[in-house]
Amino acid sequence: MSALRIFFEVLLIIVALALIYTIVEPFKAELKTYIFSIGNEQASELLYMVGYIIYKLGYLSYMLLKTIALYSYQAIQYLLSNPGFK
Repeated sequence: MSALRIFFEVLLIIVALALIYTIVEPFKAELKTYIFSIGNEQASELLYMVGYIIYKLGYLSYMLLKTIALYSYQAIQYLLSNPGFK
């Protein structure tokens, strides 16, 4: 596998986790209630733990992408406003 392919696969995973976070975040309380309403207590706890880990990884991915986008935007603004840039 080439390094570029690995880079894009990792980037795809980061974007997917960030997308999961943005979809799940507004419904976090309802989703937690639904998970714990399942009849099997062990399955509910396991599902909650796995979901919590994915949620936190999604949050970290979201913050990483947000920070990269913010600094990229500022860098582009700086380069475009610099009159000596050729």
